[in-house]
Amino acid sequence: MRIDEYITNLRKVNQITIHVVDQVLKLKAPDHALTPQLIEEIKARKAEILEFFSKANTGDKLSAIPAAATKSSYVLSAAQKRMYFLYELDQSSVAYNMPQFIKLEGKVNVTRLAEALRNLVKRHESLRTIFRIEQDEPVQYILEESDFGMVHTLAEDADPVLANFVKPFDLHTGPLLRAELISTSNGVHILAIDMPHIVTDGVSNVLLVRDFMQLYQGLKLDGLTIHYKDYAEWQQSEGRQTVLAAQKEFWLTAYAEETNQLNLPSDFPRPQLKQHAGDTVKFTLDSTITAGLLRLSAEQGVTMYMILLSFYKILLGRLANTADVVVGSPVAGREHTDLEGIIGMFANTLPIRSYPEGAKTYQDYLAELKQISLQCFENQSYQYEELVNNLKIDRDTSRNPLFDVMFSYENFGDDSLELPGLIISPYQSNHYISKFDLTLSASQQGETLHLQFDYSTSLYNKERISRYVTYFQKIAVAVLEDVTVKISAINLLSKEEVEEQLETFNMTAIAYPHEKTLLDLFSTQVLRTPGHIAVVHENSELSYQELEARANQLANYLRSKGVSTGTHVAILVERSVEMIIGLLGILKAGAVYIPLHNNQPLSHQQQIIGESKSEFLLCSSAVAANYRQLKTLNIHDDLILEQSTADLNLALSPEAIAYIIYTSGTTGKPNGVLVNHRSVVNLLAYQQQVFGIDSEESILQFATLSFDASVEQIWLALHTGAKLVLISTAVITDQAKWNAYLIRHKITHLHATPSFLEQMDLPMPNHIKRIIAGGEECSPHLANRFCEDYKFYNEYGPTETTVTAVEYEVKEKIALDNKVPIGRPVGNTKVYILGANRELLPKGVTGELYIGGDGLTQGYFNAEALTSARFIPNPYATGELIYKTGDLVRWLEDGNLVYLGRNDEQVKIRGFRIELGEIECQLLKHEDIQHAVVTVYTNGHEKYLAAYYVSPSVLTDYELRSFLGSKIPDYMIPASFIRLESIPLNANGKIDKKALPDPVMNLKEDYVAPANPTETQLVEIWSSLLQLEPALISVNKSFFELGGHSLKAVTMVNKIRSQMNVEVSLKQIFQMTSIQEISNYIANELWLKSTMDHTLNEEFILD
Repeated sequence: MRIDEYITNLRKVNQITIHVVDQVLKLKAPDHALTPQLIEEIKARKAEILEFFSKANTGDKLSAIPAAATKSSYVLSAAQKRMYFLYELDQSSVAYNMPQFIKLEGKVNVTRLAEALRNLVKRHESLRTIFRIEQDEPVQYILEESDFGMVHTLAEDADPVLANFVKPFDLHTGPLLRAELISTSNGVHILAIDMPHIVTDGVSNVLLVRDFMQLYQGLKLDGLTIHYKDYAEWQQSEGRQTVLAAQKEFWLTAYAEETNQLNLPSDFPRPQLKQHAGDTVKFTLDSTITAGLLRLSAEQGVTMYMILLSFYKILLGRLANTADVVVGSPVAGREHTDLEGIIGMFANTLPIRSYPEGAKTYQDYLAELKQISLQCFENQSYQYEELVNNLKIDRDTSRNPLFDVMFSYENFGDDSLELPGLIISPYQSNHYISKFDLTLSASQQGETLHLQFDYSTSLYNKERISRYVTYFQKIAVAVLEDVTVKISAINLLSKEEVEEQLETFNMTAIAYPHEKTLLDLFSTQVLRTPGHIAVVHENSELSYQELEARANQLANYLRSKGVSTGTHVAILVERSVEMIIGLLGILKAGAVYIPLHNNQPLSHQQQIIGESKSEFLLCSSAVAANYRQLKTLNIHDDLILEQSTADLNLALSPEAIAYIIYTSGTTGKPNGVLVNHRSVVNLLAYQQQVFGIDSEESILQFATLSFDASVEQIWLALHTGAKLVLISTAVITDQAKWNAYLIRHKITHLHATPSFLEQMDLPMPNHIKRIIAGGEECSPHLANRFCEDYKFYNEYGPTETTVTAVEYEVKEKIALDNKVPIGRPVGNTKVYILGANRELLPKGVTGELYIGGDGLTQGYFNAEALTSARFIPNPYATGELIYKTGDLVRWLEDGNLVYLGRNDEQVKIRGFRIELGEIECQLLKHEDIQHAVVTVYTNGHEKYLAAYYVSPSVLTDYELRSFLGSKIPDYMIPASFIRLESIPLNANGKIDKKALPDPVMNLKEDYVAPANPTETQLVEIWSSLLQLEPALISVNKSFFELGGHSLKAVTMVNKIRSQMNVEVSLKQIFQMTSIQEISNYIANELWLKSTMDHTLNEEFILD
């Protein structure tokens, strides 16, 4: 086995990677991978390995690049292949044009200038190159003559002419040089020159100006020994690829672990197809900072490039809240001396990966980045395009592979050049293009560092980028103050931003009766409205006075049975007026209630009773039989009605625990949350103020008692004198009964889960004033359905912060591509979005939500370690605690919060982080889909997406894939689509994912044969392209999954055009990656063509 194959085999089969440091082999391997036999084997081949790794750096840089044999066409270099693919993806784009505008002041000899440009074309073969497909591969042809000619335009003002100068090139016909001299009335001339990136780069543009100046003066240039085609043939030769094998190994090792997409905060949704419109924000680091950075450079033994790159990576890491940051950095790619005078596309891009983790000091990170940068530059000859193909990265037309951010640093000289009688200088045009999401360019000019952010205007506005400028400057200042500062301690935010987050966004103080208990509020309401109906269930109802009396009787009964202040009493009672009597009676007895629900498994109920140390269970006689070991109290015991109706008037503190409610937590083990009276009283005071509820309203008690939304529903009614209307499951699940019940009881306040609200209809007309969605993420589809006819609120809150901590009123329809905000904190509540090191994050950055304030509960019952881990000291308010929610959110510019999911449920498939809610949102845009849920399931070691939907009829997988393919990247399209009659809900009204049918039965078979002549022909095309037997090509498999890459996709497009006489764009190939999808598209196109031809023939006959 050749040594390059041996090293690759170690990495792929054994997960063993090799690095060479000072002629010593450094091995990185999983446990038990390095067996004694393997260690001896590596030792035996050590000399070969060392030679292999050194060869790439010293191999043949001094050997002359040979001239290629004369032939009709030549191969493309790796960089050209990438450029050709981008051209085919969008031939109308000018994103990869390389224009430059030169200002000429003085007397210009137009004839001599035009002749100089023609001589440039004769000198450099790249300027006489065109590109075609030959034997399924793109190749370049060198023309002997070019029909290039300079245009000379007279104009009052050059800018209007320049605005229309940059246009797409036709790589197939040429010429690939465009030049126009614009002579203005004030004697200034602008020479505009444009070339496609496939034949030029930044250094080439400088060479072009240098050669032009000499040719304009009539000077003779030294002859070129080789041309770009010679370089391309040399680069792609087998010998050169062998030399680069060690560099290839370096890069594959660097990316052995999957990277994360760098998701920076944006102002606009990411377009499905990458857009290149851009703008620029320029800034400087003043002479004081620049001098400090120069000293830092000398002290740390690093370059200015490394320092600025480290700042940029720290900034990006903080903005994306990640410690894994990849930044592209261009290199000239002219390591060989033979290439110095040639115009062509030599530039390579190095994807520099490093880890600006918050726990590292800046000094340590800078040293680490220095080492990484040097290694990357030592291995710069291995082409980015080759790396992308070898990593088999899933294609995404909205992004660049591996990275979407760039950094470049140049030491520019004097931009002004002189010719006899002419002063030459760059001319700044308004041609702004952003090839990447964000690019930082830097240069030192005099005693000042000049920098600029080029940014995509399809993603960001100028205000956001200007804010990033400030952050970058703050990083520089912090590092100069203390080079040993921890990265997490570098504060990006301005004083105003900190105040905004800590004060303005948390300005929630309201007055509320903090000295009162829930019982105090209820008793006050009884005195106000004794005769008003307090609670209704079907045909049973009680007034406030009657409810007070019945609750007092139960309290006296409980005390007689041994219940005392602080006793834990579990309650398991069907929805009924007795259930509300039970809650009040337990509290009036001074006890704590622990709610259970009939739909909970018996084992779960017993676990909660045991965990909570409940001494009594208040229930019906039928339920009591299951709990013979416990003191059960019958809610229907006749003795209760014999008790006194007098209030016990126990002195309860507002800090006393009112109830313990059990949540499943992330581990599945129930955790009992201790909630005191004061926390609930605070919430009620705020909600009454926001909702404007009074004693004339009817509040539906929708939530089960074991779901904490019931707390808000029940006590909001009993606190305001409103009517609390209980509803049974049988009514909830029957649309006709539901409608009648809402009308009969004149429901004004409806609070339910989004999953339930999505599936239910409201009777018309009705009495509803407001609808509240809570307990799950609310979709724009749902909010838009109700927000124009009712007040619609989206509530968010963990049980640990007392039901609702944040809420948002939807006052107008929301774009389906956006999320419904969860809003702002409720009264006397504080919220913080923090990074991994609990630092404040800039607006728009995804971080974890922490909540504090008067809604904070007392932690978990009998779980001190868990309480300490989740209820932590507030780093921004001494003496206070905050709750670590585990939920990911971000600030909107206006101070509202957006929910982005759980940090322990982040879905990652094939290296891409996926937000399931975004896929659901896109599915709901389909006119036939009423409800949708997307989940992740595992088949073996692979993760897949499954989509469940409700629609009037079954939709084909092809139809749904095609629909989603036009809206989201391929990797986000589910592997399986399952139609349901309805989405299953659990007892709390949330989606019951455990009840969803197993999607494995809906998985496509491993092999699906072609079903029609079109699919058969496509299989033949794929077979020739991929060098696979037709029997190995399943029509449901992705082209890229089977080994296709971008250039093979280009060839496929050409073969389909020539062999099938139908046009399928490269863009569509990236959206329809299987033969089934392409075949269906072709069939549709041929049908449309046939229909159009038939129509035209009919029109001809009529004429």
